[in-house]
Amino acid sequence: MRPVSARWGAALPYVANDNEVWADTSIPAGSWGLSAYSGGPFSESLEVRPSGDHTAVFYLKVPPRYGGDNWQIAVKKVDPKTNQEVADNVPSLSPVYTAWKRVFVERDRMFRRGGVLYAPDAQHMGIPAGISVLPVFKGPGGAQLDNLEVGDRIALFDKDRPFEGPHDEAYVGAIDRASDPDYALISLVTRRGGSEAYATRFSYTASPSNGATHFPDYSQGSSAAVGVVNSADGQIYDTASNQINGPGSAFYDADLRDVKQPFTDGYVEVLAPREGMGAVPYVPYSIDTAYRFAWLWFSNQNQTAYIHLLGGYDNPVNYGETLRFDNSQTPARPVRTTYVFEGKIEAAALPGSGACFAGNPVSLVNQAVIDHECAHQFDVNSLSSVGHCISDAWTGDGLCQMNQAACPSVTPRRLDADFDSPTSSHHGDVFDVRVCPEGLPHD
Repeated sequence: MRPVSARWGAALPYVANDNEVWADTSIPAGSWGLSAYSGGPFSESLEVRPSGDHTAVFYLKVPPRYGGDNWQIAVKKVDPKTNQEVADNVPSLSPVYTAWKRVFVERDRMFRRGGVLYAPDAQHMGIPAGISVLPVFKGPGGAQLDNLEVGDRIALFDKDRPFEGPHDEAYVGAIDRASDPDYALISLVTRRGGSEAYATRFSYTASPSNGATHFPDYSQGSSAAVGVVNSADGQIYDTASNQINGPGSAFYDADLRDVKQPFTDGYVEVLAPREGMGAVPYVPYSIDTAYRFAWLWFSNQNQTAYIHLLGGYDNPVNYGETLRFDNSQTPARPVRTTYVFEGKIEAAALPGSGACFAGNPVSLVNQAVIDHECAHQFDVNSLSSVGHCISDAWTGDGLCQMNQAACPSVTPRRLDADFDSPTSSHHGDVFDVRVCPEGLPHD
């Protein structure tokens, strides 16, 4: 008995191969095949003896990298006395099994307003309970990194005491931005417009200042922060987890509602469990901090087959930014975070903004950006211009979602099917899935 794929050609009634996995010689022996045990070992052929009820249980393991390959099990009867194949036996073939890959997404949402708490160094990261005045990072040259106002109701939280659990909430009674070049001081009060000081109930841990950049060093501490849950101007009032960028939302969210369409085409199932999903501090995007900030807040960073989607405020150039590997660390490490700059998308979608999709639904632009950036996570078009192409969608009714020749589409795009493309990707990690350009259905 042996597993057979489309590489076995005309011997099978079904000869299509929806992926070109066998062009990759890096798949080690024993990482796929058949076994009598769920944990292996696995090999290309397996001898089994039916039990008294004339049944046999065995396991098929497909290669660990690509989706879309088709498999059948070929069974031949063997004479138990001679261990030779029975003459003139007609081979039996199983139904066709198509290998799918499953990818999990942790979706974190950034506060629309707030600030990160200041610590001068690693020896003073602790913020004890019982205080009523908090230091908030300014930034390089004393730049204002927060967007707090007097009267805002704010939540205090950090990585280890998340917003979704027990935490402090109070109102901003006063803001002193002049006393220190490195931080502003906010005073906490018990009610909007009141003067009674609020004393925190819990302790928190800040990330210390990087003396060279004056940004927080997110490789240390727990990124203690404040986020606005109800703003003094009435613009923010909704912290519910079941709404996405709706009226009054306290968060910038990544909108996943279309992410299944393009990747289902490539035999990839995308799931977004609630485990690890949560709120992160408001921070303006900076390449000086983006990698370490993402690493700190990515709860599932050590899980396989996980990527990280992070709603954000703004970026000087792009509507989304995918970070796949951080070479600034020793040793270097995968990051697997995609920022989706909902704040920038919302501003550009306003009528008269001058952007090419001005006046179109923000949600559809957000979804299209996610579709595009998640394909970067799968390392498509790895040898071309930073993962982009000039192809049409495989359906023939629009552009490939990696095509940047036109305005970002408000209709979420699909992948292409340019099978003769020279941009084949062969270097491996768990997200290197053949969905574009060479791996879509072509049977």
